[in-house]
Amino acid sequence: MSLIKCPECGHQVSSKAETCPECGVRIAGNVKRCPICQRTVLMYVAQCPHCHTRFETQPEIMLEPGGEGEGEVAPHSAPEGATDASSSVNTSTDAPSGAVGEGNGSVAPKKGMPWYLLLFIIVVIGVGGYLYWDNYQQRRYSEEKAFNLLRDCNDPLNFEDFIARYPNSEHLEEVRAQLRELQKEDAVWEVVAGSSNTEDYRNFIQTHPRSPFVKVAQHKIDSLDWREADSKGTSEAYDRYIAAHAAGEYVTEAYSARDAARAREERALRDSLAAEQARADSLASAEAAMGIDELVQ
Repeated sequence: MSLIKCPECGHQVSSKAETCPECGVRIAGNVKRCPICQRTVLMYVAQCPHCHTRFETQPEIMLEPGGEGEGEVAPHSAPEGATDASSSVNTSTDAPSGAVGEGNGSVAPKKGMPWYLLLFIIVVIGVGGYLYWDNYQQRRYSEEKAFNLLRDCNDPLNFEDFIARYPNSEHLEEVRAQLRELQKEDAVWEVVAGSSNTEDYRNFIQTHPRSPFVKVAQHKIDSLDWREADSKGTSEAYDRYIAAHAAGEYVTEAYSARDAARAREERALRDSLAAEQARADSLASAEAAMGIDELVQ
């Protein structure tokens, strides 16, 4: 499970959700990530709407309908009114030597392929070969670029997209192994996510430092530590939170709460000292009065 932005409304949603709870667009199996800007887009789009990167698509093979002979080229029938080639044989006595004549069983020698037709075929083969080679090189470049981007990626959705786009890649097994590790990581996070113990989140961060859930775990630690400090309400508790979360989400509130707690504690201390002094003065007065009584007696 991973958190993504809905490509339609930008709402945070799980990549395994059937639809976006905000706009209702289908999510599971209907989104992919742009390998350049890493934005989430719908599966059917041919170009990223953010960075305008064109996505590579498989060419479609179009077959002519033809029943059992589908895909075969039907021979062209002769145009109506055309005469048979055999009927156009010159049978005059002026025909050149070697031509088929009336009552003559000899066959005229076949002419070779015209040079311009041969040249055309060579050019077509050369252009087709170059286009095939160029397309292969571009695909290899695109594949290597996408694979290199996965080195610093921790989103299972990108790995699934690579496997779908390059099923014959030489990196396929390595990508699949990394995807399995990320899926195990997702399973561990699903267990940890419901914990109220900060140690569980710290252990997750230490074990999976590249996980996309690290920021969520840090937020949970920050929130739980703040909740504990605020429940105690002492300046010491607020100081501990500030020391552990110098850039925390609640650090501004922690400073204000600490100052207020210190003022309360100082006031309570002064009141306590004043009460102690009053008790001491009272005892001193009582002792002095007892001394005077003893002298009088």
